[in-house]
Amino acid sequence: MPEYGEEAEELGKALVEKGMIDEETRIEMTELGKVIRKKGYTSADLSWLWDELLKAGWPADDRTRLYAFRFMGNFAKRGYSPQDFRSTLMKLGLPLPPEEYRRVPPQVPTAPLIICPNCHQQVPSTSKFCPNCGAAMAVAPTAMIICPKCNAQVPPTSKFCPECGWKIVQTAKCPKCGEEVSAGAKFCPNCGEKLK
Repeated sequence: MPEYGEEAEELGKALVEKGMIDEETRIEMTELGKVIRKKGYTSADLSWLWDELLKAGWPADDRTRLYAFRFMGNFAKRGYSPQDFRSTLMKLGLPLPPEEYRRVPPQVPTAPLIICPNCHQQVPSTSKFCPNCGAAMAVAPTAMIICPKCNAQVPPTSKFCPECGWKIVQTAKCPKCGEEVSAGAKFCPNCGEKLK
């Protein structure tokens, strides 16, 4: 494993090549690496900080690596030991990333929805009964629904999107008939069974 001075130099060169930092910042990183090493910080300290930053919403990219390195280096420059560094951060908490750095949680597409004619709630398009009020759903065979993943028009009886292959089903199973149902549904869309 490279020492911190070498690690800082390698990261600095990579970031200069990508145009993320200038040569002056690269030299600053090299110096911070020497201070970090001199104060007794180890790769375990940097790994711990990296994990904590990711938990706080920072993206796993070079900007976060640079921030983590500078953040730890500034604590080392101010005389914090590795133990003081960790305990101080545990007391104060980590800063949230700037808005433009925040990791966006992946969007999980859900089953396409239609409106219940009885209670006017949104209902998965594959439902035979409304999961909210239990009313029978009458879907016109020619009505098309929109795939939540690719926005293609899909026949309401399809189990998969014909364009992207997205599986259009609910996420839980009815205890009576075994049909897949939406999480939080009050009634099974297939048999009308009241769910817990």
